[in-house]
Amino acid sequence: MSVLLLLLLSLLFSSSNLFLLSSAHSITLSLSRVAPPPSPAGNQWDNLKYHAASSLARAQFIKNPKTQLYPSSYGEYTVTLGFGTPPQKLSFIMDTGSSLVWFPCTHNYTCINCNISKADPTFIPKSSSSYKIVSCNSPQCRWLFPSFKCKNHTLPCGYLYGYGSGNTTGLLLSESLTIPGLPVANFIAGCSVFSADLPPGGIVGFGRDPESLPAQLGLKAFSYCLISHGFDDNTTASSDLVLMTTTPGGCKRPSANIQYTEFLSNTAFPDFYYVWLQNISIGGVHVNVPDKYMVPNTKGNGGTMVDSGTTFTLMAIWSSKNSISKLGKNTLEPEILNKKTVWSRVIMFVLIIRIK
Repeated sequence: MSVLLLLLLSLLFSSSNLFLLSSAHSITLSLSRVAPPPSPAGNQWDNLKYHAASSLARAQFIKNPKTQLYPSSYGEYTVTLGFGTPPQKLSFIMDTGSSLVWFPCTHNYTCINCNISKADPTFIPKSSSSYKIVSCNSPQCRWLFPSFKCKNHTLPCGYLYGYGSGNTTGLLLSESLTIPGLPVANFIAGCSVFSADLPPGGIVGFGRDPESLPAQLGLKAFSYCLISHGFDDNTTASSDLVLMTTTPGGCKRPSANIQYTEFLSNTAFPDFYYVWLQNISIGGVHVNVPDKYMVPNTKGNGGTMVDSGTTFTLMAIWSSKNSISKLGKNTLEPEILNKKTVWSRVIMFVLIIRIK
């Protein structure tokens, strides 16, 4: 059964944004599902383990304050955008857990362990009349490197961006972005020339940092609808990604059909979206979770992050014996995971979460 999950994210950005989409109140783009890398034996459980391990790795890296990485389980939903003059259409994975927008770049783009083919398009700067290389002393370069001091102003702004198990490196460009029927000049995006362990195509960051697509476009809000699917289906159905230039009235006046919850900020991780959970139950049994784990504290601990790039819902086990016991009673088909992961098995259970 297909289930629609609607997430409405209200974004508060300052009036000093570079761009503002003023020709329409909203623009709707199409989100398409990307199939996971096929397992050698076509085993459904192999795909399940792949997503579980990737989701766990992402959660571990995101909570590491010393190394600001955006690991991705490659949340399986992409959007098509056009960059350059004339526009070159490219596919991007939508990711609310990171902010940089980047695309595979030049004919010499190299990606190790990326499962790409010669048919996958890359952006060709020489075919565009509007691209400009961003200098290392520009304000836009400081979006990624706030404390970096550029001694040679003629050098370009290079980057190495990590996604947990993979990474990408390249130069920042100022380029024309075309959203259906609406060109946007001087959009800052990464021209990646080398990547490792990443999916084909680029990634469009929807996080809270200034280099994200919502921040650069001056959006007031955006919403996306994800069509759920099984691990063994081949659905090609698409859903909507809506970019809003005015604050939707529904955010302030919830209707009988749609309920909204306010997103919280985490001072330790200000670029992520958090929600306040009221309680959690597993298989109809309430899990006694201390309140301190439900809301982010000043040190960044606690709270629940909403992330489009993570396949599984992950939670820490606060009371090991009680929680594992409840999980075990509701397990359908335990499966041993690879020893390289922290999990000892994949646990399939009914999880009901009440959000404040």
